[in-house]
Amino acid sequence: MLFTPLEQFEVYTLQPFSFPSLGLLMTNYFLYTNIIIIVCIIIGFCYSYRTGFYLTFSVLAIELVYKFIASITSRHCGIEGLMYFPLFIVTFIFVLLMNIFGLLPLGFTLTGQLIIPVILAVSFNLFFFLNGFERHGFKFLLVFVPRGVPAFFIAFSCYN
Repeated sequence: MLFTPLEQFEVYTLQPFSFPSLGLLMTNYFLYTNIIIIVCIIIGFCYSYRTGFYLTFSVLAIELVYKFIASITSRHCGIEGLMYFPLFIVTFIFVLLMNIFGLLPLGFTLTGQLIIPVILAVSFNLFFFLNGFERHGFKFLLVFVPRGVPAFFIAFSCYN
């Protein structure tokens, strides 16, 4: 196993499940995805249920990631954008762990397959697009128009 560098991107069957009606197979993709989800859950529980006032390296690392994502979210989205902070931090940690697990020896790079980046991109864009329409109506489409463009260049004009 792993005789060439590109073998880390191959999806292969580890052990078939005994569900003949469903036809499920245990692949390395399935295994690493579940391992990363379990690690994310463990990190969340360890951080949220810590007791005492002691600082360890893991708590400091999680605090650093927390403050980093919070500062980026508040800087780019404003105070109202902090309501999406849990979504951003969970996604950041999930993608970070996927990439770190890909660097390990005999690791599998989940983001090397096209399905995870496409699912994340489509779902985030769809969510924010629908949320923008819900909050701002058709004025939301003005986000895609640069400031200072004359109205006759725009097919619709929703200025205040």
